[in-house]
Amino acid sequence: MSVAREIAPPPALSSAETAGTADASPARSAGHDTTALRIASALIVPVVAVFALGVNVVADVTPTAGTGSLDFLTTEDLRPEPGEQRAYLLLLLAPLALAAAVLTGIRWGDDQRGGRFSGILLAVGLAGQGLLLSLIVVSVIRQGEIYSYFASWQWGLSVGIGLVALVIVLVAPRIAVGQWTTSPLRTGLESGYGRAVSAIVVVAFTAAYVSTTVYRDANIASALSTTSYHLVFTLDEFAAVLGGRTPLVDVVPQYASLLPYLAWPFLMVAGLSVTTMTLFFAALSGVALLSVFVAFWKVTGSAALAAILYLPFLSITFYPALRDGAETASVATYYAAMPLRYFFPLLLTALVAFLAPRAKEWRAAVLLGGTAGAGLVNNIEFGIAALGAVVVAVFVGALSTGPTTRRWQAAFVAELRLLVGVLLAVLLFVLGTLVRSGSLPDFSQSLYFSRQFAASGFYMLPLPGPLGLHLVMYLTGALALVMALVCAVRGSVRPGGTGPAGLALLGYTSVFGLGAGSYYVGRSHPYVLIAVFCAWALCSATLTVEVVGRLSRADLRLPARLLQAMPVAAVAALCALIASTLSGADVLAGQTGRLRAADGPTTLAALEMRAFVRDCAAPGESVMLLYPLGHWIAADAGVENFFPYNLADSIITEQQVAEFVASLREHKVTSVFVGSLASTNTTLAITSALIADGYEVVLERPAAAPVAELLAGGELELWRRPSAQGPCS
Repeated sequence: MSVAREIAPPPALSSAETAGTADASPARSAGHDTTALRIASALIVPVVAVFALGVNVVADVTPTAGTGSLDFLTTEDLRPEPGEQRAYLLLLLAPLALAAAVLTGIRWGDDQRGGRFSGILLAVGLAGQGLLLSLIVVSVIRQGEIYSYFASWQWGLSVGIGLVALVIVLVAPRIAVGQWTTSPLRTGLESGYGRAVSAIVVVAFTAAYVSTTVYRDANIASALSTTSYHLVFTLDEFAAVLGGRTPLVDVVPQYASLLPYLAWPFLMVAGLSVTTMTLFFAALSGVALLSVFVAFWKVTGSAALAAILYLPFLSITFYPALRDGAETASVATYYAAMPLRYFFPLLLTALVAFLAPRAKEWRAAVLLGGTAGAGLVNNIEFGIAALGAVVVAVFVGALSTGPTTRRWQAAFVAELRLLVGVLLAVLLFVLGTLVRSGSLPDFSQSLYFSRQFAASGFYMLPLPGPLGLHLVMYLTGALALVMALVCAVRGSVRPGGTGPAGLALLGYTSVFGLGAGSYYVGRSHPYVLIAVFCAWALCSATLTVEVVGRLSRADLRLPARLLQAMPVAAVAALCALIASTLSGADVLAGQTGRLRAADGPTTLAALEMRAFVRDCAAPGESVMLLYPLGHWIAADAGVENFFPYNLADSIITEQQVAEFVASLREHKVTSVFVGSLASTNTTLAITSALIADGYEVVLERPAAAPVAELLAGGELELWRRPSAQGPCS
């Protein structure tokens, strides 16, 4: 099938239907809408119900009783939130119910044109929009009471820009329609020169923002504490793979199972250091973010318009949680989120924009499914949200393209081909793991930390009430999903060749935004809320494209106007928040000086444990290092570190202690190097296990003062069995 036919509106639809209104034939419309509701009930709702039941199975872990496999070393930090999880799952079902109600309402309105029903619909719609706007205003004000994100002067700026955005979204399309197509400005912007300038500006700003995430060994000590502290956890997952360990076999990944393999060839050549790792993270983040720009370019058909959408998205993605001069902490300096969680979901935005409308073809569906499957294997938390989002995008894309007849069958076939791609990605990962380690991966390990944190409630925080930015984020995703489903079922494609791609991307970003929101529902910390601004901004930008593109049509009838005007307030609220980031843009100018600075010790050389291991372990010896950056130190010293986690302080359950002991025995570990641990309970559990297994302390080194968060100090101990001999015995 040609591309022209793929992107064309269904030929049997009238111009009114193409704009989102009633079908020319009410009988045919009613039949197709009934089919849509029946298939949605048969396929979508049971999937969500099974997912809800599955989450509840692992969520019912109490802080007192524990389970046979999850007995925590301490229960004081367990705060299970099964009620909030169930409530959020019900909220995820709400857009499906609302979409069904809108479809039914539009069909009834079609059958009773000019009747009393239209007046009722108008009253309900206006009341709903008024309530929506009131909720958004109150939630934004409430957010200022919960967390102090804004300086006092920023409120005025934010409200002003939000109102301007509201006016632009509502009024500008009607003023500009007809003039923009013949405007000399558009001709210049869409010339080859104009497209090149737009792309250069986008790449330059992306590089500038991403540069805030790069550190050298000589200046990591000056990083903000939240950056240096979390770097220890993420970096050692990559060091473990470089040192010969295999995720889901002999090391339990906390954040990523697949991306460490991507870094492996680079680290083999460039070496392992803070510089090389943060450069690699920055490169992944840059590729992921630029994928969003490519997606915007595809759905708008204009590089300039894509840049206008992308730059605010970039700004709010790097919203500073903390700042000290040129040092800033954002989602991208919390590498566990960006790029480790976000890489595959953001990469999928470009693939969805190009391939989802063509997912009836084998190559397009398998490539989409394979990438989504890779994201699922890499990180199940954001991976499952992205996979569900791709399923919806393919569903929407299949219904938005091709002939009117048999589009439901085409959607079903496209989903099956998508599943083939997912299974191929998982199979390739399994075969690669088998070749590397001689063992099959244990996928239950990928859920281990999710159960500890999300299900068992370890170190979680409750939601600060129903009102706040989290409500605005939910409303944005829910309204976007309703628009995507309703327009897809009705066969309503935004005018222009980019319509099917835009609708598919809207479906993707809405579901991914709702899925990423669960990250904040679990641990409702202000920094975690900032971490999901990226998903929210992505959905809102795509929603803006659809709202503006559809409001510019003069022939919209009442039901379509109500549906398409509802998200405007959420779009305006996002523009208001983006305004608050303008005060932090000057941080970009200070990055050159920050990167050149050398005001701290070289990290690896400053670690006391590094010298201890070099002195007291033979090359190639089987050891365990219970110390920050233990896998990194082992790779540097040429020893085999069989510690099954990225950090000793990640041990918080009795099961993990048992796995630690089992690994000691399986790999015949001769030396165990122990540094000071943050948790007293973990220290007691590990030392008790070592004594019970016949180990004893053979050497101690005095405590060293910590240089920074990354460079831990404290007493160092060497444990061996009495019969074992080696250096320092």
